[in-house]
Amino acid sequence: MQGASGDRELSQMVTLTARSGSMLNAVKGVCIPGVAVMAALAGLGWVFDLRVLAAFHHDYLPMAPASAVLFIAMTVSLLMLELARPKGESTRYRLLVLPFACVILAVAVLRLAGVGWAGEFAAISRIPVSFQADWNMTYLTAAMFTVIAVALFLLAAGEEFGRRRLLQAGSLMSVPVIAVALSALTGYVHGGTLLYEGESMPQALTTAVTFLLAGVAITAVAGPDVWPASVMTGSGIRVRLTQVFLPLTIAIVLFSDMLAVATVDWSGAQPTIASSVAMAAFIIIVVAVVQLVSREVAVSIRQHEASKQKAEAKYRDLFEDSLDAVFIMDPDWRLVELNRAGVDFFGFSSKAALAKAQPSILDIFSDENAAGVFCGQLAGTGLIRDYEARMRCRDGGEVEVALTAVAESDGNNGVASYRGVIRDITEKRLLERQLVQAQKMESIGRLAGGVAHDFNNLLTAIQGYTELALMEMPLDSGVRADLVQVRESADRAAALTRQLLLFSRRQQMDLKTVNLNRTVAEMERMLARVVGEQYVISTRLDVDLWLAEADSVLMGQVLMNLVVNARDAMAGGGRITISTGNAIPGQDGALAAPLEAPGDHYVRLSVEDTGVGMDEETVGRIFEPFFSTKEQGQGTGLGLSVVYGIVSEHGGWVEVESVPGRGTTFDIYIPASQESQGGAREATAGDASEYFSGNDELVLLVEDEERVRRLAAETLARHGYRVVDVPDAEAAHDLFLLRGDEIDLLFTDIVLPGESGVALATRLVGLKPGLRVLLASGYSGEQLKEEFISSHDGAAFLQKPYRLGALLEQVRTLLDRGPDNG
Repeated sequence: MQGASGDRELSQMVTLTARSGSMLNAVKGVCIPGVAVMAALAGLGWVFDLRVLAAFHHDYLPMAPASAVLFIAMTVSLLMLELARPKGESTRYRLLVLPFACVILAVAVLRLAGVGWAGEFAAISRIPVSFQADWNMTYLTAAMFTVIAVALFLLAAGEEFGRRRLLQAGSLMSVPVIAVALSALTGYVHGGTLLYEGESMPQALTTAVTFLLAGVAITAVAGPDVWPASVMTGSGIRVRLTQVFLPLTIAIVLFSDMLAVATVDWSGAQPTIASSVAMAAFIIIVVAVVQLVSREVAVSIRQHEASKQKAEAKYRDLFEDSLDAVFIMDPDWRLVELNRAGVDFFGFSSKAALAKAQPSILDIFSDENAAGVFCGQLAGTGLIRDYEARMRCRDGGEVEVALTAVAESDGNNGVASYRGVIRDITEKRLLERQLVQAQKMESIGRLAGGVAHDFNNLLTAIQGYTELALMEMPLDSGVRADLVQVRESADRAAALTRQLLLFSRRQQMDLKTVNLNRTVAEMERMLARVVGEQYVISTRLDVDLWLAEADSVLMGQVLMNLVVNARDAMAGGGRITISTGNAIPGQDGALAAPLEAPGDHYVRLSVEDTGVGMDEETVGRIFEPFFSTKEQGQGTGLGLSVVYGIVSEHGGWVEVESVPGRGTTFDIYIPASQESQGGAREATAGDASEYFSGNDELVLLVEDEERVRRLAAETLARHGYRVVDVPDAEAAHDLFLLRGDEIDLLFTDIVLPGESGVALATRLVGLKPGLRVLLASGYSGEQLKEEFISSHDGAAFLQKPYRLGALLEQVRTLLDRGPDNG
């Protein structure tokens, strides 16, 4: 509101200044011609023997002809000063003032010197006169003309050289002229010859009136910012008070003077002198008091106005700087004012555009019913708090808002306006939905963590005994194919458990040498069932594909998410193409790798669809958690963010190419194995005995699940290891105290009855620093596991369910490490 208040103050100041200038122009328009008219009439009275204005009483003399001439000269001088202001040739006009001022000064000085010329003038003029009187002006009149001449010189010089002090001095010359004129007029009012006793002649009434007009004219010509004109002009508080009190004071003084003149006895002094002195003194005192009082009043008013302006500025700052949209509506629900946040919120280019449009808040609501409820409650109760609704912006987008509004009364039981706040709660509601979604994911994670251990123990037993059966089964046996199906089903179940753990962020990567062609081939049938018959899945796999350092299960999850995303982009069906290839950054069509990407050889996995595609803005946000272009409830917005996270954890990156209406291609780059160029192959369970057999080392096996314990013990025993197995940590500790010197490796499940496997390993390593430790679990989120493995070089982790080949590989790898001193 500060801007509006400031505009009003500025407008008032301009108005008052203009009014003051107009007043001075009016004064000059009356006084300057008035001087000329009085002088002309006085001269005509002498020439044509006219008694009009020549004398008002037979005891008083008319204006002397010399005075009339000098008054005409003064009038011309003042006109020259006025003409000099707006004209370009100002100096010429001011120079014309000098001869007239010189004439006035010369005549006045000669008269003060005693020179008279009445008789000579009468002789040479040959003009008949009827008045038998001295034509010479009085000495007092001559003195006043001397002052006027000096004033004209000072005003001309001040205007010419731009010196305010000269203008001030010239204006001050008018004060004695006005004082003498008022004194003479006072004498006439009381019927006396004020200040003219003895041999001196009294000043003519017309002369006194003309001097009064002349003094006021000089003050007005000096300008509104020069004293004493500044006392009565301008926009200040003191000026306004003076304008009110000074005329009233003069009127009171004159009236009281008329009453007192007959009663005041000043020891023989003439009543006119006493009253004149009393009047002048009283006026001076009153003006001084008014000035002092007005100064105090002006200070108080300025303080009040400053306080008011400060409060308005504070309110305006609060109004404008609020991050919420603050609005004012008229009784017809039209938005008549918005703060900056509101202008941006509704998409107006400026407040002027808002003022021109004056939209109705009813049109901004997305739901007409919601608009009706809001307006009905506000009109009925005059107050509404945190009313939630959806609103449309000018760009077509929708936002969720909370509205608070109050009705402002017009003082007649009506409504003048509605004021309120619109708060954008879109992000708040989004965060709430994300929190609910995260809580759901947390619940799934806890559920998965709760069952993963037992479930993976079962899968470990199924997978392990199936592998043992396959090792003993002849290649031509008809049952072998069935056992392979059992193993693959167990693998699929294990992958499902790992996906649950992945979503809950409780699954660590199990990096191995992986052939992504095999990952694609294993998931192709599953993907076909997921997307449906109306979608065609085709593959283009590089037969010379390098091996990748990757977690095969997580890469399967990446592939699944990308295919499902492609399906959702093709509502009516379409083609999804999965391809693989080798890539060197900057070559083979691959873009330059990110600066943090390791290595220079990568394996590419691509998923291409023929869907609707995406614009550049959408592509820039697709990896944001919970961002989704689907309708609410149609997706979690986590699919692509999981892809991005998995690929980043692998040390790779994702490239996206999309054209609206032409489809999208996702290219995933995963670091290739160091052995890729050498034709390395993946280790399998079938050849584990060849590469990872034991050398009669003693393994302490701690596993509470009997079937898993029996399976692991049998597998290790078949492959050249000695095994002692126990079901819990207490039994393991007791056994270690007896045979600790013989035990080469501790193989323990993390989740055990009583003490955990990590605590057990910590105690036993403390007893034997060089002890190798292999931890196993179906749930990788146990605390202290990572800390233990990172602090012990002779420790590793095996995720359940595990293949027997993986078990043998981990045991052999740990035992083959060099000596560890803890």
